[in-house]
This record gives sequence, structure tokens and C-alpha cells, in this order.
Amino acid sequence: GLVYTARHPELRALLLMALFFSTFGIAYMTVLPAFADRVLHGGATTYGLLTSMAGLGAVTGAFIVATYGDRGYRGRILFTAAMLFPIVLGLFALNSNLLLGLFLAYLLGVGFMFQFTLLNTLLQTRVEDSMRGRVMSLYTLTLFGFSPFGNLLVGTLSESLGLNVALLLMAMITLTSSAVIFWKTPQLRRLP
Repeated sequence: GLVYTARHPELRALLLMALFFSTFGIAYMTVLPAFADRVLHGGATTYGLLTSMAGLGAVTGAFIVATYGDRGYRGRILFTAAMLFPIVLGLFALNSNLLLGLFLAYLLGVGFMFQFTLLNTLLQTRVEDSMRGRVMSLYTLTLFGFSPFGNLLVGTLSESLGLNVALLLMAMITLTSSAVIFWKTPQLRRLP
């Protein structure tokens, strides 16, 4: 699976995107309870509202991808989501207003679902049938296997630098990695 993926730049780029997205992009969920408490000055209700809005955003994102995802624009949608998600995460990190935070959490949910669904779909449609299981196991490893390292990092950074700075750094890493991946593999944007 590794050799096969290494020979196909699009697959390699999609797996790298999944790696950076899961390690740095979605790590914000780990410190969300502390963010609700310390930055938004709320409690369990605030945390519940934030996660509910992110969940509502994810459902919205799933409906949008299901409705428009098969029209030949998957690469462009993935590019847009990969660029906007970290920007929204950065705005979320700098925000201390609850209503704006709820709206940004909704957008983070939409962006998460766009990337999660499109990375999975594009990988599965680009892989030969005989290699699908191996490549998808690499996808599962990158998406779920590396997220604990991102969780550990964001927690450590939050303790030493503060929640806002830690989330902002994670957003910057996610944005930079996505930009580099799309720059090095421009054909990703043209994937149907």
C-alpha cells in the first residue's frame, strides 16, 4: 500500500491532507471544553451549544456534499474547504463572543464534513480495486491514528502559550500544509 501510494501523487497528496487535517485541524475539539469555560466564560451549556452547532454544521455539510458532490467539482470543493477551514478556526481562536463562536463552530462543522467526506470519496474513486483496502487502511491510520498526537500537542501548547495561541498555531499549520499540498499537486483541484 505504501509503495502503491508513493507512485501516485494524487493519492499521496490526499493522504498527506488527511494526516495534517486530523493531526492539527480537528485537534481543537480536544480543548473545546476549556475554550468554552476560559475564553467564552460559559460552562457545560456553552460547551454543549458549541458541539451542537458543530454537529449541525457537519449534517449541513453532508447534505451539501451529497447534493452537489457528484457534479465534477470535488477537487475544487476540497480546495475551498481546505483553505477556509483553518481560516475559520483562526477566527474561532481569536473570538470571545458566544454568538459569533456558535456561528464559527457551525462553519467548522461544515468544513470538517466537506474535507472528511471528500478525502474519503476521492481516495476511493482514484484507487484500483485490488489496492483499495490497503490504501483505505492508510487513510484510516492517518485520519484516526495521528489525531491523538495533535490532541497532545494542542493540550501542551494550550498550557504553555494559552488556548487562543495554541488554536491559532494549529490553524496556521493546517492552512500552510494544505496550501503546500495543493501547490505541489495542482491536479488535486481538477479532480472530478
